[in-house]
Amino acid sequence: MRRILAALLLFLPGIVYANNYTAVLEWDIPTQYEDGTAILPEEILKYTIHYGTTTGSYTNSIDVSPTELEGEITGLTTGTYYFAMTVTTTELEISDYSNEVNHKFTAGKSKAPVLRFKGKRRDRD
Repeated sequence: MRRILAALLLFLPGIVYANNYTAVLEWDIPTQYEDGTAILPEEILKYTIHYGTTTGSYTNSIDVSPTELEGEITGLTTGTYYFAMTVTTTELEISDYSNEVNHKFTAGKSKAPVLRFKGKRRDRD
């Protein structure tokens, strides 16, 4: 089984709707498997954004179409959230988690800073 190099995940400004926050995340399309073999865009079945309120523990997830390089998570409340993503191929191979990004949503603040994280991938549990 070839392993996929997970994409880099970055966090865009959050949008506030009353006490609910929206996180917008973007990523780069993965270009190769860990063995250096090229991965073609048509080999990607879906992206999955995992998130939760504890680092490394993602209790929620959303799937995103392989034609999109952006995902939006709505209904978040005040507090710190941690995000990572995985890629699933048409052969049902799932990558390790991407780098983790996080943001603290604070009551009364309407904009979140742009955060870009480059770090070691975490193996999926």
